[in-house]
Amino acid sequence: MYDTAITFRTNSKTKATAKKVFADLGIDLSTALNIFLIKAARTKSIPFDVSLNEQPNKETMAAIDEIYHHPELTEGPYNTKEEILEALHA
Repeated sequence: MYDTAITFRTNSKTKATAKKVFADLGIDLSTALNIFLIKAARTKSIPFDVSLNEQPNKETMAAIDEIYHHPELTEGPYNTKEEILEALHA
């Protein structure tokens, strides 16, 4: 089935961690990489999200911080922003 080899470089810690994950899934590193390559070939894309936005932006972080300082906002659900503001200022 497989008739060629691919060699690439990676960090030893990343490799060890990935091998553990794959072992827990019952597959080896080679099988996992083949799954990735087959999926990429079938979909003609990288088979997972690739984004520069791994961390929430400043506005989102401010909103999260606001929740921590105003736990009453978690009592929702709220249907409008006015209801949220009313709860915030209650």
